[in-house]
Amino acid sequence: MNLPQLIKQTLSELDYHRIVVAYSGGIDSTAMLLACAAFARELPDQTVIAVHVNHGLSPNAEHWQQHCELLSEELGVECIARRVLLDLNSPLSLEEQARDARYKVFHSVCGSKDVLLLAHHQDDQVETLLQRLLRGSGPAGLRGMQVVSHRQEMTLVRPFLEVSRAEIERWMLEQNSTWIEDESNARVEFERNFLRLEVLPLLQSRWPDLGKTLTRSARLCGETSDLLDAYIQAELEAHKDSSGHLICATLMEVPQAKLQQLLRCWLAESKVQSPSEKNLQRIINEVLMARPDAQPEVRWGMWAVSRYKGMLYVYPVLPELDAHWEHVLQLDQIQEGCVVPLIEGNGFLRVTPRMGAGLAVKYCQESLTLRLKRGGEICKPAGRSTRPLKKCLQESNLPRWWRSRQPILYVGDRLVALPGQFVSEGCQALPGEAGLVLDWLPPNGQSEPLS
Repeated sequence: MNLPQLIKQTLSELDYHRIVVAYSGGIDSTAMLLACAAFARELPDQTVIAVHVNHGLSPNAEHWQQHCELLSEELGVECIARRVLLDLNSPLSLEEQARDARYKVFHSVCGSKDVLLLAHHQDDQVETLLQRLLRGSGPAGLRGMQVVSHRQEMTLVRPFLEVSRAEIERWMLEQNSTWIEDESNARVEFERNFLRLEVLPLLQSRWPDLGKTLTRSARLCGETSDLLDAYIQAELEAHKDSSGHLICATLMEVPQAKLQQLLRCWLAESKVQSPSEKNLQRIINEVLMARPDAQPEVRWGMWAVSRYKGMLYVYPVLPELDAHWEHVLQLDQIQEGCVVPLIEGNGFLRVTPRMGAGLAVKYCQESLTLRLKRGGEICKPAGRSTRPLKKCLQESNLPRWWRSRQPILYVGDRLVALPGQFVSEGCQALPGEAGLVLDWLPPNGQSEPLS
């Protein structure tokens, strides 16, 4: 087995800047680092970086970090070592926390043109498939890990996925190198370790080619999943409005199995954490099928789905805001147009200069202040009668869960605009006058505003 050649072949069709190796110090990631260093020596323009994450869970953690730094130095490879802290009282398992912490470190190191190489091999793939099978995964989950995938805008590459653990061990013995042994790998209370130490040896004694056959099954499930995704993606368009929300009336005519796939596809498009099967069924039963006058909502993790005016919406679950929040805008900063971040968790204000439209600049000589609704406000939208602000919000197209978060613009103590909704009577720009069109972009769960 020529591992450097395998890495060369895997990377040959990718456009990348640097090779970043996830380097724990164990035998698999050491093999990956050695092979990448050998590959890079053949091509002087290749840059290899090793990233070691010190979780601090083992009494040997500092020794492991030193080992990784020394071996990297011997190979002429830069090693970036980062320590992370895990919360022993978190509802997440230590395995989940450690994985999330690692990927945060990887994301902080990897540039947009870098590739992150992970040393998962065929045996890891088999463990992944068994785990997901035991958890009831469908074709998408049973495709297992892929050679090239993406996470948090990073390109992940797993060149060893069709290489067995035994083949890696044989290659490492030929290299006369050293690696570390994590004592936690012997603890069978961890799910993967139990499969590796107790279950797989028994299965392999009966089916020696288990690794190859399950890897083939993963590939076939992947092909099936891709075909299903393409079909559902095309079908989904018929159930969306121009803003990407789902039309409840058309969804109610869809058979149950297809409906679940459509919802999963829609949530994936929205970059939302996939709900469990139970929560997916709750979305169907409690939100989609609820009586017309109901105000249903289903939450999971950091996300929620609700229905408004016959449409399904997905949005992030946000903390309550301080009703006395204020944000002062400087006229000279917004006259040229800009996107202003509001209080954390309340989206953005987009300001667009436009002649004869929006809020007249000539009325904005005093300080401009954004506030939230406090109760009792009265407004007079241009061309309409005076009314309570609460009633204007109810008449707007703004879903009820955003109404308490709607920013209100004041000039001094005068309510002059509700961004995205109206400009007050007497404050609008007349033809030929400089104006500012104000739009509120509600929070969408991302760090940047949606265009």
